Amino acid sequence: MDFHPVLRLQHRSGSNVVLLQPWWNGKSAGRSISCDLSTGAIQDGSCELEARFTEAFGVLGLVRMKTTSALVVATAVKEVGVMRGFPVFLVQKTRVLSGSGASAADRAVVRSLRSAMDPGQYGHGMYISAGGDLSLTFQKHAAAEAAEREGDSAPRSAWLRADPWLCWNRTLAMPLIEAGAEKFVPVVVKGFFEQLKGVEVSGRTIDLTVFARRSAKRPGTRQWRRGADAEANVANFVESEQIVEFDDGSMSSFVQVRGSIPVMWSQVPDLKYKIPIAIGPSGRSEAVLKTHINTLSKTFGKVTAINLANLTGREGKLSAAYASAAAAVSREVEGFTFVAFDFHKECGATNYANLAKLWDRIKDDYASYGAWSKPVGSAAAASTQAGVFRTNCIDTLDRTNVVQGMLARKSLERELSSRGLLAEGATFDSASPELERLFRAIWADHGDEISRQYAGTGAMKSAFTRTGKRDLAGLLDDGAKSLTRYLLNNFRDGAKQDALDLVTGTYRPERDGTNRSVTKMSPAIPLLVALFLLHAARRNFLASVESLSDVFSPHTMRYVWLLVILALSIFNAVKTFGRLLVDRPAYRRDLAVVWKS
Repeated sequence: MDFHPVLRLQHRSGSNVVLLQPWWNGKSAGRSISCDLSTGAIQDGSCELEARFTEAFGVLGLVRMKTTSALVVATAVKEVGVMRGFPVFLVQKTRVLSGSGASAADRAVVRSLRSAMDPGQYGHGMYISAGGDLSLTFQKHAAAEAAEREGDSAPRSAWLRADPWLCWNRTLAMPLIEAGAEKFVPVVVKGFFEQLKGVEVSGRTIDLTVFARRSAKRPGTRQWRRGADAEANVANFVESEQIVEFDDGSMSSFVQVRGSIPVMWSQVPDLKYKIPIAIGPSGRSEAVLKTHINTLSKTFGKVTAINLANLTGREGKLSAAYASAAAAVSREVEGFTFVAFDFHKECGATNYANLAKLWDRIKDDYASYGAWSKPVGSAAAASTQAGVFRTNCIDTLDRTNVVQGMLARKSLERELSSRGLLAEGATFDSASPELERLFRAIWADHGDEISRQYAGTGAMKSAFTRTGKRDLAGLLDDGAKSLTRYLLNNFRDGAKQDALDLVTGTYRPERDGTNRSVTKMSPAIPLLVALFLLHAARRNFLASVESLSDVFSPHTMRYVWLLVILALSIFNAVKTFGRLLVDRPAYRRDLAVVWKS
């Protein structure tokens, strides 16, 4: 095992020292360590715990501040599947331990850390395992093992093998890794994991797994993190792997990625329902797009970028900027293909059959890219995936989910056909209605969780992914989610952005300091005042109507009009200065508009 699966933790009341003892099969399973919460110092030592202790399932990280430190531990986990022979656990509860005597600013940082790592707030979708290299796809893992064999070297530690992009707690783990305590801190992958066991198809059984891994680079919320930064990291970048394991021991893996439109652009909340889109300088966007595509090429091979955003209107200007940069990059980067498909124009609200038009444009790339596969009884791969589809819309959520589901379906049908479980060109809805139902559910769950992490709600259009139908109920559900996103983006996401920046190291208290205020006036206050004034005006007007002699009273009408004018003035001020009234991040607000920072 790469990490200690179970720890005994003891934090005595009034003490700044935390003791951690590995425990397995009823006895100590290795050296113990202690953490001084006042300084963040990690020390070795054999320690005997008292009778009272807390069971933990890994240290998730440590944050050092000027006047205190905070240690994060997982205190409850749930097994959700198996990866390369090791159980995969969903973190269900965490505990953040901090030292006494912290300053007010550091206490605010600790509160932000708690919300970031709390599965009930912003920390949902965190997965750990004692082994199995969760951050690596099967193709990456096989390549890493082959490189170690060819180099005739001892296997590297789990943290050296891990994909740095996809380790959610990499920054939090570094103090423990540097102190030689890496076995205490498992790699955390944030995203989505679901595994279906023993699904019957044509007399055989398969296990179907969908594993989405979220990048820790340019993390954030739907409006505060858009596009690419100066290092070509993009917002909402997620790698999704579909794994199919057959009852004879053979298996396959198909990987696709999503990420915000990879040019410099922003859409900073300002209380407007449709926020204006700002686009950075074209020269800088071309440079970051080239770097981004080169990075994908080194990892996945060829790249087909699918842009599903509108080609007209507000989105159209951004799509044009993307297309222009892509045209320049495609002349310099071999194996890069750009495909623009106006999803809303082609499919509208219900005509999803027109996705066949998109499929006709990408099916040759799909056929040439293939998938990673391993035959029965062999450690070596029979085939590898030679390219990747990179899909985006504006939010890289709802339309993207539909297209990724389509590609995943094509991949599963190809794997079933290659093993004689499905006729060539057939679909599995007729061969296995149960697989059809489960496939739709797992990919709808995948889209919902990715959406919740970025936008705060489940995915729009998920009803189509889940049922294959686009009806009135789905449209109403989309409307409710759109309104909820508006409220969260404007009134809650500043604090969430701070929490995500902290946990991923985008903001580091020891480097950036904590001497900044995180106190914010609720942006809802002026709107509530305006609504109260309108309510008061309405009550006074209705009261005057009930007394007919006063209905045209100049005094009453002047008072009513005064309240109305005040309310409208507040609404106008909110519209004009909306950007100052929304819940803004306190730590790295500059990263919303990167070309101006």
